[in-house]
Amino acid sequence: MSSNVYEECKDYLNVIVGKNTNFQEDQFEAISSCIDEGTRTLLVQKTGWGKSAVYFIAAKYILQNRDKMTVIVSPLLSLTRNQQLNAKNLINIEAINSSEDAEKVRNTEAKIKANKVDVLIIHPKRFSNSKFKKEFFPIIRERLGLFVVDEAHCVSAWGHDFIPDYMMMAKKTIPSLNPNTSILFTTATADKTVISDISENNKFSKVIVGDLLRKSLSVHSYGDQKFKFAIAWFKKNIEQLNGSGIIYVLTVDRANVIAQYLRNEVGISAQAYHGRLEPYERVHVENMLLNNECKVVVATTALGMGFDKPDLGFLIHFGMPKTLTDYYQQIGRAGRKLENADCVLISLPDDEDVNQYFIGTKFPKQPQSDKLLEIIPQAPAEISLTEVEIPDSSKYDIKQVALRLELDGYIKENENGTYSRIKDGDNYDTESVQPLIDQAQNQLREVKEFLISEECLMKLLLKHFNQEIEENFKCDKCSNCINTPKFITPNKTDIEAVPDIEEIYEKYENSQQTIADTSKVEEKEEKFEAERISQEYEVLPDGYINHPLAKDLREYSRVESQKRNIPSFGVLPKKVVNEIVSRRPKTLDELKGIPGFGGKRAQEYGEEVLNIIIKHESVK
Repeated sequence: MSSNVYEECKDYLNVIVGKNTNFQEDQFEAISSCIDEGTRTLLVQKTGWGKSAVYFIAAKYILQNRDKMTVIVSPLLSLTRNQQLNAKNLINIEAINSSEDAEKVRNTEAKIKANKVDVLIIHPKRFSNSKFKKEFFPIIRERLGLFVVDEAHCVSAWGHDFIPDYMMMAKKTIPSLNPNTSILFTTATADKTVISDISENNKFSKVIVGDLLRKSLSVHSYGDQKFKFAIAWFKKNIEQLNGSGIIYVLTVDRANVIAQYLRNEVGISAQAYHGRLEPYERVHVENMLLNNECKVVVATTALGMGFDKPDLGFLIHFGMPKTLTDYYQQIGRAGRKLENADCVLISLPDDEDVNQYFIGTKFPKQPQSDKLLEIIPQAPAEISLTEVEIPDSSKYDIKQVALRLELDGYIKENENGTYSRIKDGDNYDTESVQPLIDQAQNQLREVKEFLISEECLMKLLLKHFNQEIEENFKCDKCSNCINTPKFITPNKTDIEAVPDIEEIYEKYENSQQTIADTSKVEEKEEKFEAERISQEYEVLPDGYINHPLAKDLREYSRVESQKRNIPSFGVLPKKVVNEIVSRRPKTLDELKGIPGFGGKRAQEYGEEVLNIIIKHESVK
């Protein structure tokens, strides 16, 4: 690869990450592999390493030098949002996912037809959409230079986050690509079994596996404990937990209840996050956490892949994850740009039952499968799933069962979206998934052993991913390596002060304040503030207060945003500018009290903004 290519890609890196940034080890090698026509690359690197920079830089290079577009298949909405934010100054990006309204999707599809899309981020479910497959993907395929499968462990049935739509996309879409299209698979959480599975089906030209050691993480395990212990531990140690963080729980109900308990009874800013929230509600909570406007988000695994907060200070598990791969992926959210982030694992009494339930729901039930096979006719006859009804099964359930049956070769989806049976017999062979069930049980046992192990916990995680490591390795940071406990263990009195979980559920289960309610309150408050400001000051047509201080703050925001290659509102949003002019804070603490100016924004811009305010006050 020529030095000109290196310098060009280095310039793109500086746009995405920041000036004077150097490539991580293996980063340019991965980019080089992507921009070679027709290559297939598997990239396994730890969270926060910069995998997204690889494919955005490669996408820009391919666009500039070959006028080809890039498709990024991404499984989660948070991933989509963060990726667009990081690279929007480098390349034009469009996205299609379930959160987009119909008009936005139509506009994006019109741009695809007009060849005006450079990078398309898309959810794997879109490849099951017959209109997309027929009308739009053939157009994309002809102009495609790079096809990226992000979070590639989701492709493998052996992966911890297996998504059937991912495997279907890999089986049907990738083989249909032009031979000169480069393909990149990326993941941070692929163990030896998953890597072997993905490699067998994709014949990679290059496999790049990096060092998975996260030196910033301090892992602490408390083994099996009662729920009251977990809450008491948090109350005793909250003051020394760095910044803001995440508490992972196993169920949606628990996320809601614990968030409310911490907010109302412990007096800290806590929000719930789970898959039942509306897309705008998830964005609202994510932004609160990103801006350090809440101390903790109590979340299910819905807040996982793709969420990027470099200064996330702590991550706590109230409940045992179902695999060590899950655990590594989740704690990888913390401490990306910090010297230390604490990860605490507390197993609860009902963990076993909850995880066994999840294992049981991972595969279709025999009665559902048999009934669907009975209904779907033998090819060439066909039937639409909209016509299918199965007792105690939603349309979503039926679609998921059909997807599993298609993966296992029982049925096929036709070009017109209907289904036909291609295997004789009306019974689903449950023995075919038994090895996967057995694996899930083994993975759960591994987590149990991890909880009570006396070995270095980071060493155990690295060994899980088959990373070569010295036998006497010690991280010197985990609870098994340090001599003096880092945290306060709650005593009997502390634990007894916590209500029983049944009592907490009874109090909060049916009186939950939703994010929607919270947003409405905030919306009313913002409206009130806007009305107050309009009465006290002249407001310009663009919504800013007509005042010299506002003018100087806007100019500072413009200059600073250019330095950092971010939008001006990323420095000082309009609401913040107006509030500063209205309140005239005189100290840094008062400035931090401005809604939207706390946390990272205060750290980066606080002193300079305060100097601007002081300058105006002295002139006055």
